[in-house]
Amino acid sequence: MDIENGIIELSAKEFEENPFKNIRKYISVGGEYIGIIIAFPKNNSGILEQLNSTQVTVLVRVPARSNNFPHYMDKVLIKITEINEDKKFIYGYLMRII
Repeated sequence: MDIENGIIELSAKEFEENPFKNIRKYISVGGEYIGIIIAFPKNNSGILEQLNSTQVTVLVRVPARSNNFPHYMDKVLIKITEINEDKKFIYGYLMRII
């Protein structure tokens, strides 16, 4: 809030629960999870998947030996390789397209 300049800023994100608060209770390294492909980031090599029934996304690498490349909104099975709470990011790799 900037009273002198008459600026008030609100963030809806501040009112939402942080999905990384207790992330290791729900997701573990080495665990396999199902989700949906939601994006193909330009700056990262991989795809973004949103885990089922969560607000958490995972940067997923597709193995070079893979014959299939998933498409937008495909349901996939992934394996978690790293959870980084500081950067609020989870990494994994594609197991298969469901």
